Amino acid sequence: AGSWKRNPDGTPYSFAQLKEELIPYLVEMNYTHIEFMPLMAHPLGLSWGYQLMGYFALEHAYGRPEEFQDFVEEC
Repeated sequence: AGSWKRNPDGTPYSFAQLKEELIPYLVEMNYTHIEFMPLMAHPLGLSWGYQLMGYFALEHAYGRPEEFQDFVEEC
């Protein structure tokens, strides 16, 4: 998912990785809210998710819907 953190190969972190890496950082920094950029499926990474292909499908590069659900529950 969109974040300043990326994998060494340049791909975005998955929801599972964000759960492990981002949430502890946000807690440490005393953040109380998270704003997501579009998470829906999109054809072009340069669009940052604003060129949607489907309103009801998560972008596959970010992980499975179950991983997103786990991420939200952890938040």
